[in-house]
Amino acid sequence: MSKPETNVVIKVCGLMNEQDIMLCRKYNVDRMGLVTEFPTPVPWNISREKAAELRKFIPQDKTAVVVTGGSPDTIMDIATLVRPDMVQIHFKGSLDIMKELIARLHAEGIGVIGKFPGSEKDMLGIFGSTDIKSITELIALSGADEILIDPRNTDNAAEKKLSADTNLVRTVKNCSKIPVILAGGITPENMMDKLSESEAEYVDIMNGSENSPGEKSEEKIRTLCQLLGK
Repeated sequence: MSKPETNVVIKVCGLMNEQDIMLCRKYNVDRMGLVTEFPTPVPWNISREKAAELRKFIPQDKTAVVVTGGSPDTIMDIATLVRPDMVQIHFKGSLDIMKELIARLHAEGIGVIGKFPGSEKDMLGIFGSTDIKSITELIALSGADEILIDPRNTDNAAEKKLSADTNLVRTVKNCSKIPVILAGGITPENMMDKLSESEAEYVDIMNGSENSPGEKSEEKIRTLCQLLGK
């Protein structure tokens, strides 16, 4: 077994029931993600009412994250009902609208994870550039607290065979003033290699923590956390 990386922050996403939240608590998962009214069909989607109910089981010393998208007003309505610590926004609007949304979330005391665009089309549409350093700087200037790099987006969210772009994570991390999160196809078998390749200190895991969509695996969560020295 590789040497535990005790400083790596781990988020397990796609939690859909109290039992799996308690598993995450048992093995000291740092962050717990609730996919809430995501704008395209995904197996992990729950209603805002269900998310608000499950949020009560995530303790204060852990980070509750709502993963959502859609219009700014919809995102705000979800966030103000669920009251997560952070919202991970999958958003394709303009940079000005994103800034306004982030300011509104911050006014409610809610942090924001901004998604790095998954395609050149999205890069140009939101940021007017395909330059990695420029986009990284603009995400930080928008007010986002962290940057997520994940091949999953609103166009391919239900796909299973998606792999983390460790080169992109490392490049963004080297020019970013805010934390950068590694995601995409992370499993107990490849996590340590992906972390080493990317130099990431934050990791986000969904499929790699479950037996089937929405059914978490105690063995996988235990192994992931043991590898990180949790």
